Amino acid sequence: MDFGEKSKEEEKALAKTAREKYASDLDNQVREQARVQEKLRVDNEKRYDLGTSRNQLPPPTGNVWKEMRAAQTEIVKAKANAYQDALDNQIEDLRRIRATPLTSRRLLVASVSELKLRAVRDAFTPMDDVVGVDAASGVDSQPIGLDETFAGARGRLDAALRSELARKASVVIAIESGIVQVGGAYVDMSVVLAKDVKGGREATATSAGVQIPSSYIDQWRNSEKWATVGEVIAAEVNCNKVDPHQYLTQKHFERATLITEAVRVACSTLWSKNERFL
Repeated sequence: MDFGEKSKEEEKALAKTAREKYASDLDNQVREQARVQEKLRVDNEKRYDLGTSRNQLPPPTGNVWKEMRAAQTEIVKAKANAYQDALDNQIEDLRRIRATPLTSRRLLVASVSELKLRAVRDAFTPMDDVVGVDAASGVDSQPIGLDETFAGARGRLDAALRSELARKASVVIAIESGIVQVGGAYVDMSVVLAKDVKGGREATATSAGVQIPSSYIDQWRNSEKWATVGEVIAAEVNCNKVDPHQYLTQKHFERATLITEAVRVACSTLWSKNERFL
């Protein structure tokens, strides 16, 4: 994928169109939320009407009726809260989009991993161009220690900067994950390197570490069957080998989500206030 060349007028027009479409989609979702809530209200009134109509069945005896109504109320509240949370997140995205300059940024990721590309896309706005390039890390498939993990990120960054796509990129971002020992525990964490191609500035950040049980580390060390610790975990519990973080955190955190936050931190320190990252 090539970035292509766009004039400033074309970039402004595309940005304006993207903002208008996003705002329109958001308005439609707000209307849909109101329609769904009204339908739930009407349906519940019909379902739980205790009037004297001869077509209605009498309520059950004991506490069954009361408990059923309470359970239904909790279900409706849970659905409404989940919908509201999603809506709030989209409103925040829209505010961020409207606060950004009209020109889009061109971001090159030193990887073709869909997980890493998605993590970087989530850190920026929909108007920004994000592409990947195959860039070797120069370290083992499973880096051990912070130094080797950082070296892997550096190797990917240098390889990406040598590519043709780097000439048209605003920023090049490299990501490398590794196992780091903290005291007597092991955590999986990612090192993120971001470089401003034009200005030459560079920033480093790390993701939050997710603890890996030492039994998995021991299995990986004592066998040549698995290239990474993630493969060991996947073989035992049938999880995603490139994202065992969901299993290890009881589905609270995806690996991509943790990387996204690290990319945000790196780029927030890379640019000055006048350049506005978010």
